Amino acid sequence: MTTRFFRRLAAFGLALCAGSTASAGSDTRLLSMPAVSAKKVAFVYGEDLWTADLDGKNAQRLTTDMGIEAYPVFSPD
Repeated sequence: MTTRFFRRLAAFGLALCAGSTASAGSDTRLLSMPAVSAKKVAFVYGEDLWTADLDGKNAQRLTTDMGIEAYPVFSPD
């Protein structure tokens, strides 16, 4: 993986820990399987699919069903 990917992932994790979507006293250990595009990051959190800006702001839950989401991928188009 590239250094750029890890820098973006670290910045996103820090922003999320800072409280943009997490409540006080919680952490991001349930955040997994990130996919990074030029402007967004997609990830699985609590068995649901989420997206957010690279800085961790504007997080949006995309799924709330009973299924288990895994391995998000951005379409090249």
